[in-house]
This record gives sequence, structure tokens and C-alpha cells, in this order.
Amino acid sequence: MPIRLAACLLSAALAAPTPPAVGVSAELAGFWRAYRAGAPDLAMRAARLDHVVRTGLGHDAEPVREAVRLLAGDPARAWTARLALLGARGPAAQRSFVDAAVREYDTAYAARPAAVTTTLGAHGGHGPDRMTDGDPATYYWSAGPAVAGAAVTVDLGGPRRVRGVRLLLGKPDRPLDHLRRGVLEFSPDGRTWTPVARVERPEHAVDVTADTRFVRLRSEADQPHWLVVRELSVVACPTGRATDGDPTTVFTVTGEAVELPLSADRPASALVVRAAPGTAPGGEVQVRAGAAGWATVGRLAGPYTEVPLPEGGATRVRIVRGGEMTPWRCTRSPPGRHAERHRPHGAVTGE
Repeated sequence: MPIRLAACLLSAALAAPTPPAVGVSAELAGFWRAYRAGAPDLAMRAARLDHVVRTGLGHDAEPVREAVRLLAGDPARAWTARLALLGARGPAAQRSFVDAAVREYDTAYAARPAAVTTTLGAHGGHGPDRMTDGDPATYYWSAGPAVAGAAVTVDLGGPRRVRGVRLLLGKPDRPLDHLRRGVLEFSPDGRTWTPVARVERPEHAVDVTADTRFVRLRSEADQPHWLVVRELSVVACPTGRATDGDPTTVFTVTGEAVELPLSADRPASALVVRAAPGTAPGGEVQVRAGAAGWATVGRLAGPYTEVPLPEGGATRVRIVRGGEMTPWRCTRSPPGRHAERHRPHGAVTGE
């Protein structure tokens, strides 16, 4: 009798339905694989998955549903989903899927991270990335004495409006490891450089408002001492929040039109404006190329707007809006990509 009861219990356990949350996780894993493989029926799969998520997770379903829309929704709907996911991560069992979808979307829109290079090599593990990590306790240390023409260069990933640079050179046990005759320079393209300030002591606070992509610290003379850079901090203007590729930061446009630079060496076919929830339609999106006048290429359609750029490209963009405040972010779509609708990859943007 006990053996028969045990067999019955085992049969019941084997016949028990899969817990809903486990079934949802399995379905999400399958959807992710289809997404990564570029499945042509992704929208249909998303519709089926939405039903599974709603029935399986109940009141916990919404963050997961929004994550699916990030991957399979049209660009406007995907942006609405991204706004809904600010600060929301979903149930613990499905959190990895939500986080992965958010990363995928943000990567598609994000500016390239700042890159730091040097012509002086690096001593030990003190690489050039340490000069931009925001921690003055870490530092870049050259592999030898600074010589004329040697430089460290920060690539901001795209044109940025900056308002200053902060330099901390040398360190307590190597106080002489700074430039005696140096110069701080800006460049929009990495080829043409404009001097901004002389660098001849360990600490500098350079206040200057300019549009640039590259920031370079260059030695103008040979010296016996090596170079230590504890911090090379580029201070961005508030408008930089509109083009930093980060959906958690915004720049608020009030009654005044605000101009932003666009990279002339990275062609694009469309301009995407991602604004705050409740943004009213109507603001004019204007662009210009070089010394040409401003041309209206479209109007804000609400929180998400996508407008084609004229042939020949543009070097600056602005939104002309009256009275009402509008937090917004602005990115550009590479040629031929802005019409794609079903994956964040289709909205990959230049700066």
C-alpha cells in the first residue's frame, strides 16, 4: 500500500502543470533567441508572448511586456516602453530579460563611450582610461619622459558642447611628473586643432564654451620627467544631455531655441527626437548646413518624432518651441536605416 501511494504521488507530480512563471521564463528565452537570430516574424511572436506574459505573471506582467515592446515594437512604441521602464525592473525571475532588453535598446541609441589614447605608452597597469574615470586616486602614468609632440587624446564619441576642462597632473610621490610646456587643444575631427589653454603646472581649471569632439593634452618640448594625469575631466554644457545617448538624462527646452552640433563626417538620413511623456506636438525641428540658413524639416509629433534630413546633410539642429517646457534627446539615424521598424537595431543612431 505505501508503495502504491508513493507511485500515485510520483505520477501526480509528473503530471503537474509547469508553474506559470517558469513557463514565462522559457518563452522569454525562446523569444530572445528569435530576436538575436533576426526572425522575420518577430512581431507575431511578440503578440503571442504578450498573452503568455499577461496570463502567467498577472499584476507583475507590465515591466516584462514593456521589455518585449522595446525589442519588437515600432520606434515610437518602443520609446514609450523605455520611458515606462525608467526605474522599473520587473519580477526577479524575469529581471535578466528586462535588463537585457533595456541594454539592447540603450546600446542602439547610445553615443559611443569616450575613448582615451596616448602616444607615450603606459607604465604598469596605469592605462590612459584612468585619467577619465572620475577618481583622482587613480591615474595614468606614461612609460617614459614626455617629449615634444607626445599627447593624450580624449574622443568624446561625437560633437559635444563643453564649457570647460579640469586637469590634475602629477601625484604626491611624483610631484614633478607634469608638463612644463604643454597645450590643451580642441578639435571637431581629430585633424584640425585649436589651442585652448597653456599647461605649465599640475592643476588647471579651463573655462571655455565650445563645440568639440576631441580634447588633447600635448607636450611642446622634451622634458626629463614622466607624465602622470590623475584627472582629465571634460565639463559638458547642460545641452549635452540631449545628445549623450542616455535616456535617463534630459535637457529642457523652454521658450528659447537651443542649437546642438551634428557630426559632419558621419552622414545620416533622419533625425530622431525622443522627448518626455506628455510632450505636445508642434515644435519646429530645424537644421542647417555650414553657413546656410535654418530650414524646418519637421515638427514634433509628441514624445517620439522622426524626420528625414535633407540631402547634403546638416551640421546643426535646433528645436524652436514656445513657452511649454520639453525635455528632449536628439540622435541621428544612419543612411537607409530610419525606415526599419521592428528592432532597436533599426534605430541605431549616429551623433
